[in-house]
Amino acid sequence: MQSLIKQDKDPQRHSLYETMRRNAERILGLINQMMDLRKIDKGLMKMHMCETDLIGFVNDIYTMFSQQAKSKTIQFEYHYDTDILPVWIDRSNFDKVIVNILSNAFKFTKPGGTVKINVTHDNSHAFISFFNDGEKIPEEHLENIFKRFYQLPTVANDRNVGTGIGLDLTRSLVELHHGTIDAHNMENGVGSIPLGNSHLQPDEMITRPQELAKTDTLLEERYDEDAASEVNDKQKRRKTIVIVEDDDEIRDFLKTEFSTNYDVVTCANGLEGLKEIFTTMPDLVISDIMMPEMDGSMLCSKLKMNPSTDHIPVILLTAKNRDEDQLEGLETGADAYIVKPFNMDILRRTVINLINKVIYCCHFYSFL
Repeated sequence: MQSLIKQDKDPQRHSLYETMRRNAERILGLINQMMDLRKIDKGLMKMHMCETDLIGFVNDIYTMFSQQAKSKTIQFEYHYDTDILPVWIDRSNFDKVIVNILSNAFKFTKPGGTVKINVTHDNSHAFISFFNDGEKIPEEHLENIFKRFYQLPTVANDRNVGTGIGLDLTRSLVELHHGTIDAHNMENGVGSIPLGNSHLQPDEMITRPQELAKTDTLLEERYDEDAASEVNDKQKRRKTIVIVEDDDEIRDFLKTEFSTNYDVVTCANGLEGLKEIFTTMPDLVISDIMMPEMDGSMLCSKLKMNPSTDHIPVILLTAKNRDEDQLEGLETGADAYIVKPFNMDILRRTVINLINKVIYCCHFYSFL
């Protein structure tokens, strides 16, 4: 879809592609929410808390919604009582909390209305309140809105009908942050999360010094330079990629996407792929997991256990989105694990980084 949007500039078809993309992203979002709820129900959702400036964190999301506010002529305000407010949160999961609540606020606010975010604190807690001047929820239904699959009574043609899982996921994620959330038909209804990290278990916390983040940025810039040099320097050998995928359409699509910059060999199953890899000795392997004859995990394991192929980067593609599935894939030695439907730009960037990482390591060792 993204390739079509980039390549086809016909205005009428472009509009259709954008509609298809938005609907696909909405469906994927619903699937991911259901998967998150399933992990929470089974006790498999692990928090990775790190100290974060809540004011800046919320401001990033506020900025993201600002354009939507302008397009709907909604007055969007963000207020806070301090410039910096350190809290311990799982950034990727707490992001879902705020986005879910704001999405609901904008959904039920008419053009010309108001949406507000207020962040305050005391000595022990940070408080985040959201306000919108849409239609009030009947008092008898307020206690039910965080229940799974609960939907307010609606008229037949109401376009704002939802699935009843977003606020349930929001409540669950807030509780995993040791916080509280509730709803009121008033402006000062708030939820809270505790300050500091004394309430967290050691396995819930991660630290990431700024120096490490800077190092990552420098490495990414180095990889970008190497990638650009590789494309522009025609004297260098074209790299070879083996794609192992049993779905004909996906296999052909990947071959088309990568053939411009790489020599691509395709295989329909793991057994065929294993033979081809030992013959070709490619620079990188992209493999599906669920395949006949030999699955991608077994293929990866065999490659990583063989001294002649253990240096070849392997990217596993799969529709499985559970943490345990990803862990299983990475335990086989895979260098990257990407969930379908995948973003082609991310896959392409991963390929470039892994190939250049091997090149960089080889150059480094040549000076030892």
